Amino acid sequence: MKKLLFLVSAFLYSIGAHSYESLHEIQTTRGESLKYLFLEGQGDVLANVILFPGGHGRIKASEDGPKGLNGNFLIRTRGQMAAQGFNVISVDAPSDKQQSGKLGGMFQSGFRRSTEHASDIRDLIKKIKEENSLPIWLVGTSRGTESVTNFAVRNSDQIHGIVLTSSIVESNPLGWGLAEYDLEEITVPTLFVHHEKDGCDKTQASGIPRIAKKLSNAPLVEVKIVTGGKKGKPKKVCGGKSHHGYLGVEDKVVGIMASFIKEH
Repeated sequence: MKKLLFLVSAFLYSIGAHSYESLHEIQTTRGESLKYLFLEGQGDVLANVILFPGGHGRIKASEDGPKGLNGNFLIRTRGQMAAQGFNVISVDAPSDKQQSGKLGGMFQSGFRRSTEHASDIRDLIKKIKEENSLPIWLVGTSRGTESVTNFAVRNSDQIHGIVLTSSIVESNPLGWGLAEYDLEEITVPTLFVHHEKDGCDKTQASGIPRIAKKLSNAPLVEVKIVTGGKKGKPKKVCGGKSHHGYLGVEDKVVGIMASFIKEH
């Protein structure tokens, strides 16, 4: 196994009151680089929260912040999560999954469900644990729920809990629905959050209870269905600026996630 090499940028910039975000990079055991943004939590920090946005997953992390997926629910609300008392880590796609195009990024070769992806996340968690001893939670939205689920079924012992928002219910050529995973292997507290009127055809709220029941060995599974907000543009029902991305109810959803993490 290759030795892990860690590269860290000392560049910091403000993202909100008393909160600063920095660019970091690790060299993974499989020989690729993985960038992420670290946003320090405010007040008494309670946990590390690792965010996995959806789609191709390329946030294009830079010293000036994310250059991609800024409209994604998790990316645009990361400052609110930090204000709740969490260190927030926004993960980019690895260096070998930075290709653009419809099937680029982490859409390539079913990467989100691969052992390689889980290995990258394990390397990132190892690095974070070297920095602090706070609990580690994984949070995904849309296709990001595949990343979180893939890791949790393989490595529940490495994390304290998971949050799945706008989860993938049905499989398609871009990836698996969550029911395709061995969900009984997940052994940590799990929260599902979904919008009642999510208009994306592969993330219908009606499918969430069926998936949640499959987590038979998780100590706690909760499902929260939210209402309200804004529908967004008709052609963007699977985008971040819609019910799928909790447009107009961001504060409500962040509050639900934060409360669950703090309680468990």
